[in-house]
Amino acid sequence: MRKRQRQRRDWRERATAAGRWWAASLALGCLLPEVEYSASSDDSSSCQGASCAVQPGGAGPAGDGETAGETTLRLPLGGVSGLSGTEACLSETSRVTVPPVALYLMLDGSASMGEGTGTGLSKWEALERALNGFAQQPPEDDVLLGLQFFPLPKPGSSFTCTQHSDCGPTGGPCFLSTCRAATTLDLCTSDADCPGGPTTNPCVTFGLCANSDVNAPIACQLGSECGNNLGACQDFVRTCTNAAQCSSLSYAAPAVEIGSVSVRAAEIQQALAARPPQGISATAPAFEGALSHARTWALAHPEQTVLVVLATDGLPAACEQVAASPPPLDQVLALAAASVAADVSIRTLVIGVLAPEDAASINGVHAIAQAGGTSRAATIDSTGDVEQEFLRALRAASAAAVSCKLPLPSSATLDLSHAELRLDDGLGSTQALTYTAGSAGCEATPDGWYYDIERAPAITLCPSLCARVRPPTTAGLLLEIGCAAPAP
Repeated sequence: MRKRQRQRRDWRERATAAGRWWAASLALGCLLPEVEYSASSDDSSSCQGASCAVQPGGAGPAGDGETAGETTLRLPLGGVSGLSGTEACLSETSRVTVPPVALYLMLDGSASMGEGTGTGLSKWEALERALNGFAQQPPEDDVLLGLQFFPLPKPGSSFTCTQHSDCGPTGGPCFLSTCRAATTLDLCTSDADCPGGPTTNPCVTFGLCANSDVNAPIACQLGSECGNNLGACQDFVRTCTNAAQCSSLSYAAPAVEIGSVSVRAAEIQQALAARPPQGISATAPAFEGALSHARTWALAHPEQTVLVVLATDGLPAACEQVAASPPPLDQVLALAAASVAADVSIRTLVIGVLAPEDAASINGVHAIAQAGGTSRAATIDSTGDVEQEFLRALRAASAAAVSCKLPLPSSATLDLSHAELRLDDGLGSTQALTYTAGSAGCEATPDGWYYDIERAPAITLCPSLCARVRPPTTAGLLLEIGCAAPAP
């Protein structure tokens, strides 16, 4: 049943910018069976494990090789112990620094975003209002935000059409005409596309019977009467069936470049207003482009915490299916996991606007979040107040992305396996803090810390600890790191 629901959603998005699925049968003098649109299987993966904190960069797997960049620091292989009489080569008391947060938002603008919500707004209108509200009243720590949409149209193509030429050289055919003798919709652009010749099987423009079921309407030859009290054959808004851009390079170029959200507010508003919901959920190329741009930005701005935010209302759809290619969801999961494990680690926050009964999509967005290093997606009930819930999710995402760091010098004289970090509450007492191997350990050790030496060497505090010590609190941190043994 879940696969069938997803197949219907794919057909609906390909068939109409209005976001209604038309399981159309041809009614050319008689009623014929319902069309089955055979989309690729989108088997979803369930998200397992409890939520863990979002952390930039991550410690990565422990190893004895040098990390990326010029640093000579090496991650400890066997954990971290105290100094135990070892001489300290670094001893300092400091306050934490909070790097600026940069979010690159890849926003689903497919046709299904035109569907209604519990407040009467469409999902797209609700998200548009939420984003504008977020930009006009940014968090206390003004985040940096960039924006792009998916799908984008191919060059020379349009998502809507009245004739096949509107779709350009590669975006068609227009969802306009079918071979008349076919028992299911068999799209064509001319009589030459239809077997049997124009006398018995011409290519004809089809419409929909006015009185047929809106959820499974009956197709008919435009200009005819449908019979069986189904009324006249009516026209409808047509779409180009292959208009979606499937190159990730297009999505790596933002509609609004990353910048202070309060400064970019007008640009964000203009970009949203110019974009109606249309097309399919071409998630895989869009997500790949978003990760690419985020990585480029992170390399150019090592002082920032950079994350991708993927906001969608369903599972990924196939974009120009290629034989033997993985299902779209598997492609997205692989991209998310590879980005976390890369030398410049980019994590992914996911927001899903979904119906409560759509278990496949809910499991899917959780799986993407888990693969992207953030464990669970923020899910919003599409039948509720999507505007307010999406605004809350954006603010929660920006807050979760905040991290606390203690910069480390790049020095081969430091022995990271012998270190002590203590919290000074400013009132005369201190507390020893526990080392954990990486951000994944923060759930079990909420007041822990770990090394992050991939780009800008630092100690990163787990989110719970970060919240306790970040400005404007007066708490300080006492850090001591031992000396490395002299080279033989």
